[in-house]
Amino acid sequence: MIISVHIAKTGGASFLGYLNSVFGDQVYHGYFFDKEKMPQVSIIHGHFNAYKQKQRYPEAQLITWMRDPIERVISHYQYWQRKPDENNRDCKAIYDNRWSLSDWATQGIESKNWVSRHTCCFDELKIEDYSFIGIKEYYERSITLFNKIFQIDEKYTIPMKNINPNKFVNEKYNDVPQDVKNKIIENNLMDIKLYKEALISFKKKCDQYEIE
Repeated sequence: MIISVHIAKTGGASFLGYLNSVFGDQVYHGYFFDKEKMPQVSIIHGHFNAYKQKQRYPEAQLITWMRDPIERVISHYQYWQRKPDENNRDCKAIYDNRWSLSDWATQGIESKNWVSRHTCCFDELKIEDYSFIGIKEYYERSITLFNKIFQIDEKYTIPMKNINPNKFVNEKYNDVPQDVKNKIIENNLMDIKLYKEALISFKKKCDQYEIE
């Protein structure tokens, strides 16, 4: 079994589409589930705590995606500006309190080391515990790496979903003031460290599988 940990705004929705095209009904997509009532599937994909799922399924392989932490926070805030989620506590706080990106960066929950908390879970897990970590900035190379690791025929399309229509490819959110970015950095030091480790691991695995 594969446990696919989906962190918001790291390419997880696009990757779910890819998993569905490859594995079909062997993919279970959910956020909360009862192990005893789970269907027999090959992959579980969703927003959940990786360590808890690994405890439930100790033999499962962990996979996830990561992204530059500063860009992830900005992208997440802008996504909620386009598509508010009234069931999400952070999104609700943004609208109820009329928080700016700067406000959310310092007062939110999902704006502070959110990736570390859900993938490494306060050091309960390490980068090495993951069989695959995709990097959103290298999406196509990441898909190729995933295919190599899990021996998948590379005949499937790579859908992209939930893309910001106002952001050009490779644009680095240059319209966001540096002082706001600095606040994001101050509150995401763990995520920044983790992302750097993930990049090193990603590049080593690309070399191992001879992916240019």
